[in-house]
Parts: sequence; C-alpha cells; structure tokens
Amino acid sequence: MERADRRAEDTALAVMPATGPVPRTRHRPPVIIDIHPGFVRLPPAVRGPAVRKRHRPALLAALAGLATATVLIALRHPIVEAVPQLGGIYGAIGLPVNLQGVELDDLRASRIFRGGYEQLRVEGAILSVARKTVALPPIEVILLGADGAEIGRRTAVVAASVIAPRGTIRFATEFPDLPSEAATITVRLGDGRPFEVH
Repeated sequence: MERADRRAEDTALAVMPATGPVPRTRHRPPVIIDIHPGFVRLPPAVRGPAVRKRHRPALLAALAGLATATVLIALRHPIVEAVPQLGGIYGAIGLPVNLQGVELDDLRASRIFRGGYEQLRVEGAILSVARKTVALPPIEVILLGADGAEIGRRTAVVAASVIAPRGTIRFATEFPDLPSEAATITVRLGDGRPFEVH
C-alpha cells in the first residue's frame, strides 16, 4: 500500500507544472545520420606509389628539356662556329651570336665642304666584344636609293689590322661625289648584317 501511495505521489509531482524558472539548455544542432542504402563513402585520395610512377616520366622529360636548353644557350658560340647555319635561329629568338668578336657603334653621317664641294662623311667606332685579340674585318659603307638598290659603296680604311680585347677603334670615310638619289646609308662590318646610319 505504501508503494502505491509513493507512486501516486511521484506521478503527481511529474505532472504538476513547474512554478520556478526553467533552466536553460545549450542548443545543439541535430545529428543527421544518412542511412540511405545507396550512400557510399569514398575513401580519401592517397598519392601512392602508382600515382608517383605515373608522373615520373613527365617530370624527367621536363628536366631533360630544361638541361638541353641551358646547354644550347650557354654554348651557343662554339655551336654556331661548328654549324654556322644555326646563327640565324639564335638571332631569331633574340640571342644573336657574334663570331667576329667586334661590333659597330656610334655611327653617324654628316655633310662637309672640302675644296668647294659638298661631300658625305660617314664615321663610327668598332668595339671589341671578344676576350682575345681579333683581326678587324673590312668595313663597307653602302649607299642605297629610295627603291633599295645600291648606288654607291666605299671601304673604310682603318689604321690597325687587329683590335685588343674590349678595345675601341674609330673609322671614317668620305664620298667626294655624293649621289643626289641616295636615300639610305648603311655600314657593314665583314659579312655581318648592315646597320643603317642616321
């Protein structure tokens, strides 16, 4: 009987509304469990030996190409000396090869009066870019007409026949009879490309 009374009392307390403040409970997000039979969890991607082996040939090919390009650039002078036809390829990619060891600089043209006649004077400097003494190639001054045809040519006389490493030698030549149809003046050093004089 006592037990029945206690149960009735407990039930009454549970049913009675609370008269004091209700304690706050921390809000927790609901836990969602996917129990769909078609759901398959993929394993995390792991770069195993098979993946590394697949990329190894491409990496080796890239390294070999880089090494080859470095050698072709660093040794371009001896390569072009052995195969002169490759000089044009190096020049096309912005790496001209100067096998003569000299180059032109400070080119200028002026009109002078000598003996009452107007003459054309062309002058400039030859610079050595070699690490050794090299022979001076011939220097030709060429006059071109408006259509690009050659109308005059002179070889400049230089006192020296060789130039020291990193040296400079000046030259000059004159055209006593200046053709009136001359439109362009160019200077060629040896068999190199002609440079226009302004």
